[in-house]
Amino acid sequence: GKRHGVGKCIYKDGIVYEGEWVQNQPTGKGVVTWPTGEVYKGQVEYLSPNGEGEYDWGDGNKYVGSWVNGLREGKGKHYFANGTVYEGEWKGDVRYGKGTETFKSGAKYEGQFVNDVYHGSGVETFTDGSRYEGPFIGGMATGQGIKTWASGDRYEGGFNQWHLTGQGTMR
Repeated sequence: GKRHGVGKCIYKDGIVYEGEWVQNQPTGKGVVTWPTGEVYKGQVEYLSPNGEGEYDWGDGNKYVGSWVNGLREGKGKHYFANGTVYEGEWKGDVRYGKGTETFKSGAKYEGQFVNDVYHGSGVETFTDGSRYEGPFIGGMATGQGIKTWASGDRYEGGFNQWHLTGQGTMR
């Protein structure tokens, strides 16, 4: 007979699946444990994360959110081993769309991501109390933006990879 219902399977390669089965396939709610110590709990389809779930890499990295065919896709929250937390949109297993990245230091970026880097409009707040608001290209402040320092000084104008350029006003 075919596996159907709830059960456990230990594969030859050391992967362990415990959860729901449909038509002899691990599909539905389940837990997948890899020999590397990685653990996924949530919706699976053919042993792959698909739907809502939680993936723990076992090294301090953990993701809670949406999955499509084994890739982070949609909304989710990733806790990085270094203490950084990203909450926002994912596409094809990378940060893509609107999100917030908060660093262990307290620094924070809120805005657009493309292929895992700041790209588009955003606001970055630094631990020294300064702040930049404006466009980012490839992770760098580039374009017409506003930089405010903790002292209250403010520059509004052009930026090129964090450098003040072109026309601008300082107050």
